[in-house]
Amino acid sequence: MAFYLDSVNSRKIVEEKVHASIESLKLELNENKEAILNDPSEDLMYECLLDIDSIAGGIDESLKMSVAEMHKLMEKYPKIVFASDSVRISDSLYEYTPQYDFNISVTGLQSITWEAAQINGVVNSFDYELLKALVQLYEAQETFAAAKNDLFQSLTIHDNKRIFASANVILQVKPQLVNTIDMTLEELEK
Repeated sequence: MAFYLDSVNSRKIVEEKVHASIESLKLELNENKEAILNDPSEDLMYECLLDIDSIAGGIDESLKMSVAEMHKLMEKYPKIVFASDSVRISDSLYEYTPQYDFNISVTGLQSITWEAAQINGVVNSFDYELLKALVQLYEAQETFAAAKNDLFQSLTIHDNKRIFASANVILQVKPQLVNTIDMTLEELEK
């Protein structure tokens, strides 16, 4: 009888830990989703880079455009696009050395609840589908964070091609990540 009561008590403790972890994961994922969706700097950055790409005919270490086009960019994106140097290459065309200040947030998305659930062994009590969804989600978060880190490094060293490539990755991964969060939240509700 004592063994049975001990077993029931142990199962109850595990169930309480699983329930607490699931509730914490829901909070963490909702906060991460809000952080992703409420960062308009990424959308503005991408819009700016697309404008530059269409005007200059590509993103490169330098931009070839007229003075009027450069002024238009600097007016449309104040405090973002700067021309640190320019060289006249024809009557109406200049080659500019651009610099960008996209004010990108490099704050990481939270994963502390997931890590705690792994360390405490609570994930061993999750069903397979939930565990699979969580693993995919946190891998997607790592991909998103790596792309943002690459963008930040590209901005630091003024590697314009890499800036554009990193921005593309971020904007492709962002909706996928939000979708993965939504699907994982649904799985957590089961």
